[in-house]
Amino acid sequence: MFKVEFETWRAGRPEWAALLRAIKSGAPADELRRLGTEAGADENELIGLAQFRRQALLSETAAKAFPSAKKRLAALDGEIAALRARAAAATPAEFANALAELSAAEVLRQRFFAGEFLPAQQGAEHARLAKEQDII
Repeated sequence: MFKVEFETWRAGRPEWAALLRAIKSGAPADELRRLGTEAGADENELIGLAQFRRQALLSETAAKAFPSAKKRLAALDGEIAALRARAAAATPAEFANALAELSAAEVLRQRFFAGEFLPAQQGAEHARLAKEQDII
C-alpha cells in the first residue's frame, strides 16, 4: 500500500510533471537524469518511462486501426452465424458444402483475430494507459 501512496503523491508533484514534459519533448539524457533526481525517480524508472513512451507512440498507430478491426470482427462473426444457420438448415446433400464454408470462415476469423484485431486492441489499450499516465 505504501508504494501506491508514494507513487500517487509523487505523480502529483510539479517535479514529476516537469520530468514527463521533458520525456515527451525528447530532452537529452543528462537533463532527464537531473529532472528524475528532482522528481524522485531512479535510473531504472527513467529508462522504463522512456521505453513506455516509445512503445506507446508505436501503439498509437495500431490503436487507430482498432475501430475498423472491431467492425470487421463483428462482420466476420455475423457471417459465421449465418453460415451456422445455413448448415443447420441444409439438406444432407448441401451439408458438406455448408460445413466447408463454415470451417473456412472460422479459420479466416481466427487469423484475423490473431493477426489484426488483437494487435489493434492491445495497441489501443497501451495508448489509453499512456495517455492516462500523461506520457504521450
